[in-house]
Amino acid sequence: MKAAALLLLVLSAPSDPRVEWIRAARDAHEMADQSLAHAQPGAARDALKTFLDLPVPTTLSRSDAIDVEQDVWFRVADLDLGLGDAAAARDDAKHGLDLAGAGLFEANLYIVRGRAFELLHDDRAAIADYQEAQRINELLLAQAVENKP
Repeated sequence: MKAAALLLLVLSAPSDPRVEWIRAARDAHEMADQSLAHAQPGAARDALKTFLDLPVPTTLSRSDAIDVEQDVWFRVADLDLGLGDAAAARDDAKHGLDLAGAGLFEANLYIVRGRAFELLHDDRAAIADYQEAQRINELLLAQAVENKP
């Protein structure tokens, strides 16, 4: 589901569990933004992790749920890096990658995990993750060019 379709869903059906879950994701991101504005990266991470504990509505398409969850896992892993915890960043990125999505959110997870591997002095794993992110991004670019009117 594209972002515009998700927004339409949020605006049109306030009692739908899918809408509530998507709102919870948005709220978690907003709370994380506010925490970061107050120099509280740990609180930002906690807000996002709390969202990840929520059950995914069964009526939401799996691919849409994966996109949302992978985006949150990426942000959590990135916050881990900011907190100086490369091992947690590696592990949190893996949680997002375990969802087996495909696309931009997965590429972002490979990038943040690659950075974590660099900080953990595992250059081979870092290179492999960066290459996988590049492969995904090249595929996305080719698809965008192919679909361009």
